Amino acid sequence: MSLTINNIDRQLYEALRVAADINGLSIEEQACLILSKALEQSKCTDGLGTRIHKRFSIDDGVELDLPSR
Repeated sequence: MSLTINNIDRQLYEALRVAADINGLSIEEQACLILSKALEQSKCTDGLGTRIHKRFSIDDGVELDLPSR
């Protein structure tokens, strides 16, 4: 299967090329990797609160007791 992207910004293309070079991939492979990761993230089934908690939680952090209401 093939995908063509027209009118891509030169700076964006260069950033993609550099990322591909760093990862030892072709530009096409790097673009597929980025697209796959972006689409995988969009499949999240957790609620907003859970996603916020995961993003800002600290490994081995301190759990505080919630005060009673």
